[in-house]
This record gives sequence, C-alpha cells and structure tokens, in this order.
Amino acid sequence: MAENIEYLWVEKNLPGKPCRLFNFGSRDDRTVELFTEKGYTVVGVDLLPDPRAGKTRNYEFHKGDFLEMSFKERFECVYGISSVEHVGLQCYGVEAKFADPDGDIKT
Repeated sequence: MAENIEYLWVEKNLPGKPCRLFNFGSRDDRTVELFTEKGYTVVGVDLLPDPRAGKTRNYEFHKGDFLEMSFKERFECVYGISSVEHVGLQCYGVEAKFADPDGDIKT
C-alpha cells in the first residue's frame, strides 16, 4: 500500500509531457510501466539487470552505479521510490564492490 501512495505522489508532481524521467533503482519499480504507458520517457538505472530493458517502449535502461554516470541530456524529474535507503547495502544480489555504509548519505 505504501508503494501506491508513493507512486501517486510522484505522478501528481510530474511536469507536463513530453519530458524525460530519471529513475534510479528502477529494476523492480512498477512506475516504469505506469509512466511509459502514459507517454513519458523513463531512463532507469540499477546495479542489477532489468528484464524489461529493450522490451518496453519509451524505456532506456543503464546497468551500473548512477553515482558514477553522467548524462548529456537533462531530466525534468528524478526519482527513486524506496531506493535511497538501499544504496550501499550488499543485498538483493548486489556485488560487494558496491557496498558502502555511507551509500545512502552520499546519494
């Protein structure tokens, strides 16, 4: 239920279309489908592969550490639902090289 509230909050605060949304921790985030189906372009980043990559219209996926990435284009919205608190933790199959006890603070 909490996720639904978060999704609704993000959706309510989105700028008008067309716009590009940046979603960190996107692998298990259902907003990818929600927002791409509504005509938004979503750029997702996660440390783990996303099975939707290359299969979902208006979805561009990048595997890796978003703290080490740079993008030429700007984003009208940046969000990460239930993601910040997991940054730096070695869980969900994330490699040890990404472990950092201060990861959430750095994010």
